Amino acid sequence: MGTHVPLIISAPGVKGNGQACTRIVESLDIYPTLVELCGLPRQNEIEGGSLAPLLKNPQADWDKPGFSVWSEDGTSLHGVAVRTEKWRYAEFGKDGINGAMLFDPHADPLEMKNLASDEKNKSVVAEFSTLTRKYAATLGQT
Repeated sequence: MGTHVPLIISAPGVKGNGQACTRIVESLDIYPTLVELCGLPRQNEIEGGSLAPLLKNPQADWDKPGFSVWSEDGTSLHGVAVRTEKWRYAEFGKDGINGAMLFDPHADPLEMKNLASDEKNKSVVAEFSTLTRKYAATLGQT
């Protein structure tokens, strides 16, 4: 269920140039980052957030999750995934009716063991289920 996209940003005079950053970001963050780096006014209707703090300090605190969606027909939402530095979670179908997956990519980098049904992860699943449903709602998919 991985959605890894390599991203390299080098900006003139930015302190973090040449350093790796392992934080979770989204492609939606690229445009707001360029707007900020160019000193242009931010437009409120633009999605995403600037990555400039990470360009200045690649180890900066960053707790924003990354989302990805899946659609088989290009119009209906069939799945939503959320990734944090600790977890990767996905729900399929309306309100997760077709199942959920939870992985710990650090302990299980190949994502072979679905932890969603493990009782000790009940609160994690509930938290991420809420996040995926809220995100789907922002897309007009509830």
